[in-house]
Amino acid sequence: NSDVSGNSLTWSMLCNTPSGVMNGQGTFESKGNSGSGNMQMNMDIEGQSFSMELVWKGHRVGSC
Repeated sequence: NSDVSGNSLTWSMLCNTPSGVMNGQGTFESKGNSGSGNMQMNMDIEGQSFSMELVWKGHRVGSC
């Protein structure tokens, strides 16, 4: 699932695998020549529970 509103993107995901379940959600916001966002993931794989959070930011460094 995803949604775009103005310069913001949000998403969520759910993956059921033979080894376990992963789910997460995230955001990204574009600010012209820069952007930032984050993502949270939770996993239950073969009886082990994991969680992580990713945070990022970036900026344009030049033409492609």
